[in-house]
Amino acid sequence: MTDLGSNYTLKILSVTVDQPSNLAQLSVNYQGMRAPGTVVQPLESVDLAGLMKGCEAIAQRIFHDEWRLNNAVELTFTLADENGLALWHTHPTLYLKCPLTMSMKWSCLHLSDIFKTMTTLGIIELPDRSPLDGTSIDADKTAKVIMDAMANGVEFMGNIMLMRGDIDHDSAKRGVAPVNLHQ
Repeated sequence: MTDLGSNYTLKILSVTVDQPSNLAQLSVNYQGMRAPGTVVQPLESVDLAGLMKGCEAIAQRIFHDEWRLNNAVELTFTLADENGLALWHTHPTLYLKCPLTMSMKWSCLHLSDIFKTMTTLGIIELPDRSPLDGTSIDADKTAKVIMDAMANGVEFMGNIMLMRGDIDHDSAKRGVAPVNLHQ
């Protein structure tokens, strides 16, 4: 039986977009269940679509490295609305927020029926004066807020993994109340 008092946390320690002249890459340092780790992913581009794709690949790799599951368990992310990233100003602090919709595919049909999608929110604090890269926030901050949102989704799935031993799959399949075996 899982200790329901324990939970899984994933902390994104740093996010860096390296943009040498030939090929950009995304580097994410994180702390999960094990020693801190680093994942590096080549980027097709440093625009929002390229950063989303690179961050999603890193989130999937972190999830699979942390939980060592089969490839049937997947998570994918899309922007929650067409507005995408947004500035959020609460006096005196300025934030960048990134709402994402996470779609989950589980190898267990019961979990697939219950946990299909959820909204995750990434938020990072911006300095009072943030220089723009053209008309955009720089790639490092953009990737950081995207990774923050995706890390929240990975945490959710990780906590489901911790509880999977307590889920009565047979009762759920039959549509009846679970049997309490721990009386």
